[in-house]
Amino acid sequence: MIEPGKFAQARLAAGHTQKTLAKAAGVSQQLIGHIESGQVRTTKKIYILANALNMPPHALDSDIPAPQSDMEELHQAMMALDRDERQRLYAYFKTQVAVALKKPRNTTAD
Repeated sequence: MIEPGKFAQARLAAGHTQKTLAKAAGVSQQLIGHIESGQVRTTKKIYILANALNMPPHALDSDIPAPQSDMEELHQAMMALDRDERQRLYAYFKTQVAVALKKPRNTTAD
C-alpha cells in the first residue's frame, strides 16, 4: 500500500513537482495527486514512478516485497518499462538466447 505522505516526501526529495514527476514517468498529474491525497493506494504504475524517482518500488509501496534474488530485481526493473520497451527487450533477449544456444559449449575442464 502506498503511503501518501511518504510518496510526496520521495517526490519532493527527488526535486519533482507533481507535474514534472508525471511527465518523467509518463503518467497523468491527476494520478500523482490521487496518490498523494490517498485516493489511490496501489497502482501498477508504481514501478514506473519508482524508476522516475530513482527508488526501488518496495520503498514506495509496502505491498511490494524487496527483491530476494537477481531474477526478482530484474522483474521489477522490467515492470518499470512501458509495454513497447518491454517488448523490444524481450525480442532482444530472445535473439541473444537463440545465439547462445547455437554456440558450442566448452566442456573441457581448465
